[in-house]
Amino acid sequence: MITGPLTPFGAYDVTAPANQAPYLPHPVSYFLYVAADVELVGPLDNPADGEQMVGVLALPPRQAVDYLAEFDTGSAVLPLAIEFGLAGPDHSR
Repeated sequence: MITGPLTPFGAYDVTAPANQAPYLPHPVSYFLYVAADVELVGPLDNPADGEQMVGVLALPPRQAVDYLAEFDTGSAVLPLAIEFGLAGPDHSR
């Protein structure tokens, strides 16, 4: 559950030759990165028409950067949030 304000800190647009997922606009999509405080309050609840999550792993931000780098080409956004002071135990929003 989101427990604080959404703080935008980055955005980009994409023009793709093919639809990447049925729920994304095509051929142009816009993405906004935000940071927010969250609290895990129960088991996963995946909507039928959205991306299906298989688990939640809570890690300290710098450890999460290393973990995400193994799977996700977009993991560079987390160090940006850390640099802006938006992630970690001493973040100031």
